[in-house]
Amino acid sequence: MTILTAKNTPRVTYTASGSQTAFTIPFEFFSTFDIKVYNGTTLLTYEATPSAANKYSISGTASASDSAYEFGAGGTVTLGGSGTTAGDIITIIRDITIERSTDFPTTGSFDITSLNTDLDKVYAKLADIDQQSNRSVKLLDTDSIAATVTLPAKATRATKVLTFDSDGDVQTTIAATDVTTIAGISSDVTTVSGIASNVTSVVSNASNINTVAGAISNVNTVAGISSNVTSVAGVASLITSDFVSDLNTLATSDIISDLNLVATSDFVSDLNSLATSDFVSDLNALEAIKANVNTVATNISSVNSFASQYRTGSSDPTDSLDEGDLFYNSTNNVLKYYDGSGWESITAGGITSVAADSTPQLGGDLDMNGQDIVTTSNASIDLAPNGTGTVVVKGNTNSGTIVFNCEDNSHGQTLKAQPHSAGVTNTMLLPAGANSTLVSLVSTDTLTNKTLTTPTISSITNGGTVTIPSGSDTLVARTSTDTLTNKTISGSSNTLSNIANGSLTNSAITLNGSSVSLGGSATISAGTDWQAVKTSAYTASAGEGVFANTSASAWTLTLPSSPSIGDEVSFKDYASTFHTYNLTIGRNSKPIEGVAEDLVISVKGAGNTLVFTDDTKGWLIKTK
Repeated sequence: MTILTAKNTPRVTYTASGSQTAFTIPFEFFSTFDIKVYNGTTLLTYEATPSAANKYSISGTASASDSAYEFGAGGTVTLGGSGTTAGDIITIIRDITIERSTDFPTTGSFDITSLNTDLDKVYAKLADIDQQSNRSVKLLDTDSIAATVTLPAKATRATKVLTFDSDGDVQTTIAATDVTTIAGISSDVTTVSGIASNVTSVVSNASNINTVAGAISNVNTVAGISSNVTSVAGVASLITSDFVSDLNTLATSDIISDLNLVATSDFVSDLNSLATSDFVSDLNALEAIKANVNTVATNISSVNSFASQYRTGSSDPTDSLDEGDLFYNSTNNVLKYYDGSGWESITAGGITSVAADSTPQLGGDLDMNGQDIVTTSNASIDLAPNGTGTVVVKGNTNSGTIVFNCEDNSHGQTLKAQPHSAGVTNTMLLPAGANSTLVSLVSTDTLTNKTLTTPTISSITNGGTVTIPSGSDTLVARTSTDTLTNKTISGSSNTLSNIANGSLTNSAITLNGSSVSLGGSATISAGTDWQAVKTSAYTASAGEGVFANTSASAWTLTLPSSPSIGDEVSFKDYASTFHTYNLTIGRNSKPIEGVAEDLVISVKGAGNTLVFTDDTKGWLIKTK
């Protein structure tokens, strides 16, 4: 099939009418998985038989020049349910997955149809990429080649606003929080904009405003004596040149200053305070420590520094923190220091190392923090519980466990307690006497001079010696008829006969998930159990093969709901019409090839087998 420009614009948009369900796909595609459908900005879901308006089905239309797997004439998207609401924007795009899952055969005839299909997919995908590029931010062909729109590194652009500098290059220097702050005071910005003319007037009179601001204390003084100013204005006729001359004589700064000092009750009170023996005594005391006062004055910056580094209060400070700061918490009565990341308590009489404490005690659980407890000079590590105390290795998510490593720490043997479910509380005593080795349940060992109490011996090697127990017992003869009670018979050459099934511990076997009694019968199916031709929806059982006829319409073959590993289901295009009416393999809650989607078969004459693995990969296609 050729790929023509008129049929290779892989995007179309429709403004839907009320209850509209059918929308034409005007471009070529190869599989239903190539098509994506959006209602507005919502991606809809493909379903062979759509049940709601947010799901859709696809029917492809082949042209005369099509090869296998191609729909050269486009097709139709059909929405489920009641369809669209009037005004909905339905967008249909082609987005072919970039992959090549099969190779051409290295021997035999060359499949020209497959080659043409692969080449068609390449040109179609180029068109997909071209339309995505046309909808992306990019430089004009006429733009300077020196311009760049490459985003800065993630750490640089984090919480920044994307802008362009004077060269048109991308930059991220404006913090998003600044934009948010301006947005938060948008009403204030609007208010300032509304009085722009007043702001302009203020700017033009800035020098006068600055002059008034510089003499604000005088302005405040005049405002404070406004009543006096009013009074002076009321007796303006009395203010003659002689009066003014007299005022000028009195209005020197020295005279005014002296008058202000003398003519107040505070001044008189101060004089009375100074004229006491206590004040004179205080002056003499201050004279005696004048040198200390001068020292403090000379080092006032250090005094201020200490004042900022040492603080007191009822709760730990959270600002103006520097490493080495001291703080006394009056709530807890604890002196603390700041280590650069948090406040640490200083214990009265504390020690600078564990070795300095001759009687250390833990105040809480000791965390190893990824470290080991080691010794030097071949010293031992002693654990010495007091009195009847014991060394307990506790369990957590596992039972209590001790691992004994080899000298290279590359191998280890584990001593582990029984799990909680065993409900065991007992004592295991180590053997007394000389050095010895414990005997394992699984290893081959030799016991010498040992006494076995009520033992069960499963086999004895020819030439061995059997020691009869010292208690009263009866030996069983090979030819006599005897009753064995609570005995174990072991060995591959023993023959037991005339034993009723009900007397056996396991009186049945399981075949294909079904229990079959010993002596009973069961039918074991060999190969695929092919069913009669199916023409409509059908749920297959494990081991079945289905001849699927889709000559009249597309339908769904549903896989078993509770499959077991190794279960298989096969299918075959009975009428060679899968390319016209697709067969959908319904996954029935299990994945297909690890994907939680139904499998649509649109290849003419297709047939294959799906085998179940597990809940992760689900059903796998047996032949690819």
